[in-house]
Amino acid sequence: MNNYEDLIDQLREKRPPKTFEDGSVYDGEWIGENKDGYGIFTWADGSIYEGNYLQRKFNNMKNRRMEE
Repeated sequence: MNNYEDLIDQLREKRPPKTFEDGSVYDGEWIGENKDGYGIFTWADGSIYEGNYLQRKFNNMKNRRMEE
């Protein structure tokens, strides 16, 4: 890893799941107030994104699925 990646890894932290006003839940890593790193986002309708985040954004929406 380079110095930048090392710094990001030091800043990234795992927190308890966060529930939003619309009923969606994020369980994963954060940097400050931004979802960043690995996480699972569950929408109120039950669909799920599991994967990596980069500065609050989904890194690959192909990982979104519906729970049965």
